[in-house]
Amino acid sequence: METNITTNDKEFQVISCTYDDLSDTEKENVSNNGVEKEDSYYIKVIYQNQVIELFSDAMEGEDAIFPRALDWIAPMIRTAYKIGKGDGHR
Repeated sequence: METNITTNDKEFQVISCTYDDLSDTEKENVSNNGVEKEDSYYIKVIYQNQVIELFSDAMEGEDAIFPRALDWIAPMIRTAYKIGKGDGHR
């Protein structure tokens, strides 16, 4: 189910994937919070071929709000902007 939305390795890549698509190291380090990690979906944020963030939908229903388990979204958008702006100046 891997979905890659960019083609250039200098760009941000955002990949939606399942547990089976994760590397062995990523599988060992992901949270098992609320939903079994094997049944969860993941978002990998990659920059210059390095995974810089890995997020999961394994969370309790009451945690699925922006101020709690989804508080990573706004900072990640700001990070993407800063990296994109920096790449644009090169």
